[in-house]
Amino acid sequence: MKVDGEDVNWSRVEGLALRRAYLEVDDAAAREYLKDFVVARHIKRGKLSDAAAAAESHIADSEGPASYVSLRTALLLKDPEYGPGIDPTKDPFFYGFSHVDGYIDNVMRKGMEFASSMTQDDQRIYYFYGAYQCFLLDRFSPDWKRGFLEKRKDLDIMMADLLRLTSAEKEQIAHRIPTRYGDDDLSSFHEKAPKM
Repeated sequence: MKVDGEDVNWSRVEGLALRRAYLEVDDAAAREYLKDFVVARHIKRGKLSDAAAAAESHIADSEGPASYVSLRTALLLKDPEYGPGIDPTKDPFFYGFSHVDGYIDNVMRKGMEFASSMTQDDQRIYYFYGAYQCFLLDRFSPDWKRGFLEKRKDLDIMMADLLRLTSAEKEQIAHRIPTRYGDDDLSSFHEKAPKM
């Protein structure tokens, strides 16, 4: 996929908005961050070729839910009511899921920070972005998984359908994004980053 500095800046907003929405406890405020995500993605996709936008969407729709399932499993293992159902004395290599917290932190926090700071075209970001979309759909549209794979649903369309933004709302949100995510950072983030 061809990517330039402006695309990377919008991709960065996508990641920041998803992370902020996930962490936000107030539903109304979280939805505002989701709106930022949807608009940033729409703007970025409008700058890509149809083939590049379709490829990006395919990765997020296939790898995002896979990452989400892995993380949901890890979160369920952390539940104090969960018991492994095996006798730990019979398996000397069973450590009681002692590394689950580190795994969750590596993906949910460090992974997302890494993904939203990428300055090069890297498909790995869509593993994180797609997983976060799934978690946020869990929160705001709990039945989203019903038929997702069978009907080949699209995470971005599901998120847009959830929010149902008008053209006027999208325009207002596009104008507020630089202020909410750092005007200077948006305009110079890619240029300041070290090249690989």
